[in-house]
This record gives sequence, C-alpha cells and structure tokens, in this order.
Amino acid sequence: ETKKLQEEFWTQFRDEIKNRETPLSARKPKPQHWYNNPIGKSGVNLSFVFNSRDDELRIEMRLTPQHNVS
Repeated sequence: ETKKLQEEFWTQFRDEIKNRETPLSARKPKPQHWYNNPIGKSGVNLSFVFNSRDDELRIEMRLTPQHNVS
C-alpha cells in the first residue's frame, strides 16, 4: 500500500513539473520515498523526500565536488 501511494504521489508531482515552466526535469516516478532531480548544473542535484507517515515533504540539495583530472 505504501509503495502504491508513493508512486501516485510522485506521478502527480511529475505531472506538475510537466505543466509548469521550471528547470526541473519530469522524470519517471518510482515507488520510493524520494525523487531525485538534476537542475542542469554539474554536481548539483535536488532530492525531494516525502514522509507519508508524518505527511511531510522536504527538499535536499546535494553538492558533489567536481575533481579536475589533469
């Protein structure tokens, strides 16, 4: 039941991304508690996390160091 609700939530979220002018990518939703989304900058990623138990949505920004290879 939880996995079904998660997939439904992220499907609606993806549809909102499709219908708006935004730098976010409308990615295929999966039955999990997070939805990762690159924002078009190398090393920068947004993760949307849905806690269905507490009815909470949070956004995490992940910065990955870019290493120069000589």
